[in-house]
Amino acid sequence: MASGTVVLSPHFDDAVLSCWHVLEPGEATVVTVFGGVPEPGVLGWWDRLTGAVDSAARMEERRREDAAALSLAGAQSLALDLLDQQYRSNGSVPALAPALEEATRDAEVVYAPVGLFVSFDHELVRTAAVGLDRELRLYADHPHIGVWGLPGWVTGAESDPVLDVDGAWRGAMCDARLDPESLTAHVHPLDDATFERKLEAVRAYATQIPALECEAPLDQLRWEVAWIS
Repeated sequence: MASGTVVLSPHFDDAVLSCWHVLEPGEATVVTVFGGVPEPGVLGWWDRLTGAVDSAARMEERRREDAAALSLAGAQSLALDLLDQQYRSNGSVPALAPALEEATRDAEVVYAPVGLFVSFDHELVRTAAVGLDRELRLYADHPHIGVWGLPGWVTGAESDPVLDVDGAWRGAMCDARLDPESLTAHVHPLDDATFERKLEAVRAYATQIPALECEAPLDQLRWEVAWIS
């Protein structure tokens, strides 16, 4: 059970990748939702992609990486014993609502992924978080949300003349039954020193970096976005 500010991280690394401006003050707790360890002998598709030979061993490795990264932010952590989608059989869906209700019972503010263009797990966390009776803020989950770049209103640069990234974001939000007109986006650009500290923490996730960089360049992590209703 966590109090104060809680960042719901679907997997180990999502909070650091996306919410450094929330974590670095050292007053937040990261709740990793799908932090369960599968049975020995299991090998999930993402783990295989990133070079693992056994998912149980990889999850223990990712727990150590996460502890190292969060120590740099001074954040507290709590990992729930729920299995990542790659370890769940027959399309089963865990009961997130009661688990998140208990984990955030004393929270004042909860940050949850907006869950656009990403795995089903991110969508599950967002949906469950929207149902909580908490002050909720939705964060742009890097690097997945930046797979086609970031809108000009986020970076301050000219928007891509060919790709309407902002339109894609808004359309995906509507598809997720989120009303972009009722949400106010707050952009948190990190200055050079803060960004370097964030990158140091991100590099702690050594098993994940090669795959994550294939989705979007790490430079996009300089800009963090949170929506408030």
